[in-house]
Amino acid sequence: VSELDLSILNPITGRDITGTLNALFKLNDYYEAAQLQNELSIDSLTVDKFLIGDVMGENLWDPSEREFVIGFFIDRNGNRIVDLSGTYKPSRTALPLDISAKLKEANLKIVEPFFDEMFSGIGGTITGDYRITGKLEAPAIEGEGTVSDGQLMINYLQTTYQFTGIIGLSPNSIYFKNIELTDVLRNQGRLNATLSHQAFKSMRINLDASFRNFQVLNTTEFDNSLFYGQGYATGDLNITGPLNNLRFTSTARTDKNTRVLIPIGGTEDVEKKEFIRFVNFADSTYQSSLQEVATKLDLSGITLDFNLDITPDALFEIILDYKAGDIIRGRGNGEIQLQLDTRGEFNMFGPFVFEQGAYNFTLYDIINKEFEIQRGSRITWFGDPYAATLDIAA
Repeated sequence: VSELDLSILNPITGRDITGTLNALFKLNDYYEAAQLQNELSIDSLTVDKFLIGDVMGENLWDPSEREFVIGFFIDRNGNRIVDLSGTYKPSRTALPLDISAKLKEANLKIVEPFFDEMFSGIGGTITGDYRITGKLEAPAIEGEGTVSDGQLMINYLQTTYQFTGIIGLSPNSIYFKNIELTDVLRNQGRLNATLSHQAFKSMRINLDASFRNFQVLNTTEFDNSLFYGQGYATGDLNITGPLNNLRFTSTARTDKNTRVLIPIGGTEDVEKKEFIRFVNFADSTYQSSLQEVATKLDLSGITLDFNLDITPDALFEIILDYKAGDIIRGRGNGEIQLQLDTRGEFNMFGPFVFEQGAYNFTLYDIINKEFEIQRGSRITWFGDPYAATLDIAA
């Protein structure tokens, strides 16, 4: 193979791949004991505009030892970031592979395609030693590496973190040990996690995290119309299950800089002159409009169970009518439970009692007046987030 443009793989992989492949393949002793040897090189390999580097590899047969000698290297900007060498001996039927891999400031971006359902924006480098044994069809990898200047975004929360710590591999798992997280305001969190797998398939996660005054939400209405905003909290988080059926559980207390918006009244224009507008939540037309909004973010296969201790540090905005601008905003106390099942059904339970607040009332373009909400007023949810009970004096 000479000067093969790897962009021909883009329609197959769905990735933007560039680079030039040169390779030589040799097949020896085809009729007795076939042996395939190869040498290859890829010049300036990039994936999704990220430079992997110059890739070189060879697989040569050693007739005296009756084994294949394997070498694989990646050089990036003049530095050897991956150095893999070892042997493959077919006569060792139980453990024919014996390869050592050394990583030196290898960029973590290269693993993003394997975890892009859950994480994005992965960055940073890893340095460490690993060993590969077992069989070609089911290699076993063991070892640990230390992460420097790590970065990732949790897609469901839209939060970006810097991190350091240890990433290790065992034959059936990838583990994250003593990971120190830092959010955009330099607040700290800590986690340990294990991704178990079967030959890097059927992955399951078990993650435990603790945090203090830490950013846990950074969404807009386009990410999740059920609730969105900026969330900072102190507490813990557990994520378990297969990657296509994750369960998030958390117990946390809200902290300063929190601003969460909860639409409970739809997005229709005001059509009546009454000061209070009643909406039939069972109406099929209204339910269809809600469903259309709720599907902006695909939350199928995700279960949420959050128990929140709401404090006056947090600002909440209850949107009664988005287009008209009818909004209740305030600070207070509450014990709120948020639940989301795998079918996408979202429920809220618990009271929110105002310490202070305001109600912005509008009627067409004629009236636009803000009323102060009296302390002790409350909003209570009994399941349906769009059918809260309001007991408000203003």
